[in-house]
Amino acid sequence: MTAATPWRLLGTALLAGLAAQGPAWAEGDPAEGERKAIETCARCHVIGSHNPYGGINSTPSFWIMQEKPRVYDEKLLSVTSRRPHIGIGLDRAVTLQDLEDILSYVHTLRRP
Repeated sequence: MTAATPWRLLGTALLAGLAAQGPAWAEGDPAEGERKAIETCARCHVIGSHNPYGGINSTPSFWIMQEKPRVYDEKLLSVTSRRPHIGIGLDRAVTLQDLEDILSYVHTLRRP
């Protein structure tokens, strides 16, 4: 068993609860999500027009996340239980509400 296993179990339980309530992004605040994404995610990810040439090549941009919600919605909501985000302390930096806000923001994005 890895050290991340309890976090994965918690993330899975939270996702199951959210799935029963409908899409989490419908609950979030896009403006707050944009602020939190710029503050927390922009170091590694392209966050819309905020840093269109930033990020790390191996990370998906928020535009790609918006274009492929079936792939990325669940991943974004469980990001704090997966590497490399655990290693950088993201699990202590964001709350589930923050992630719902960020996901809500992602769903507002459109490529220029």
